[in-house]
Amino acid sequence: MSELPVSIVSPVRNCVAAMPAHAAHLRSLAGVVSEIIVVDSDSTDGTLDCLKRELDGLGVVFLNHPPGLYQS
Repeated sequence: MSELPVSIVSPVRNCVAAMPAHAAHLRSLAGVVSEIIVVDSDSTDGTLDCLKRELDGLGVVFLNHPPGLYQS
């Protein structure tokens, strides 16, 4: 199956407990979609570090923006 011309944008903030399951789902989509972008809003609980660890090597783009819908 070829990649779908779809980008997934995953906004996250201070939800480290949910990240292993979330990362597993994103891993299952790597190679199926064109790109995966994670936008972290200044997490202070290790959310971003967890995702970077879990998604290492998959070409996921990580961005960090201040909290707020329009800022991100």
